[in-house]
Amino acid sequence: MTDDLLTQLTAADPATRVDLSRIDETAFAPLREGIPMTPRPTTTPRKRLRRRTIALVAGAALLLGGTATAAYDKWYAGGAADGLTCMTTWVDPLTTENAPSTGGPALTTDPVADCQRYQRESGESEIANPVAFSRNGQVFVVPRDQVPADGNPLGEAPADTAAAMELRSSLGDWVDGGESGCYDRTTGPAFIRKELARLGLTGWEVTIMPDNRPYEEGPCGFFDVDMANSEARFFPDRQEERSADEPQGALPFVYEVREALRSSITDTCLSVSEAGAAAKRAVGAEHHWPTTAVVDNSADCARVDMQVGGSIQITVYGPTTATG
Repeated sequence: MTDDLLTQLTAADPATRVDLSRIDETAFAPLREGIPMTPRPTTTPRKRLRRRTIALVAGAALLLGGTATAAYDKWYAGGAADGLTCMTTWVDPLTTENAPSTGGPALTTDPVADCQRYQRESGESEIANPVAFSRNGQVFVVPRDQVPADGNPLGEAPADTAAAMELRSSLGDWVDGGESGCYDRTTGPAFIRKELARLGLTGWEVTIMPDNRPYEEGPCGFFDVDMANSEARFFPDRQEERSADEPQGALPFVYEVREALRSSITDTCLSVSEAGAAAKRAVGAEHHWPTTAVVDNSADCARVDMQVGGSIQITVYGPTTATG
């Protein structure tokens, strides 16, 4: 790979309604930066502070041939070191190579429900008596009686976890969010504050990270969210200036999906179910993580976020009935 390729709830059982914010943030950077990119020449060394993530299945499938094809055919097989790993039978991945599992990025605040969805969409049986736990910075879901001794069951998610996840999604969004244009030292923090206010998140720190001199790549920055510490960060001068048509130099289908989402959802007024159907049409047969639909009856029309990394992750939010 080139340097460019390498950045809701169930019952009241605290072992299944887990507190994702207590996990190290490296577990919550699903697919943000393994972008399916076209290579470009690099003339100077570059110091990247942005977190490198691992999209174990999708990144390889979109970028490589050969053995990656089998993984691509299974789509969600293998799990993710920076997301969720789901197992019907616990096998220690530290000691067993290619342990049978499914998974990917977190889709909602409930990793148990997310894992059951990954299982179903992979054609696998659901996990019996599932529980979520963390281990060595990763999140797993396995049968309750198979949690390893060094696994740490997760507690109930804070009330603002869903809003914090939407913040991260919005700051990484290619449609009309943080990855849809060029943000600088002034507009970047302002955009964060606007999103914090929209989502009703209080007590959050907005941090402008140190500059990247002498390795700055251009005037555009990127965003990162530390949910555990309620901090939203802007990294200035990390990316070259981007055109409106090709802001990231990604493969053509990424822009096709983005434009389809803009025209079919952002520029219209749909219900959440209609937006979910539109997103399904937009992404078509391209590899993508499962699309998530979040009901928000305070909104008149649906909105959509598209995050891009080793694959595409789409989340739609909106009312059961559009009123706009």
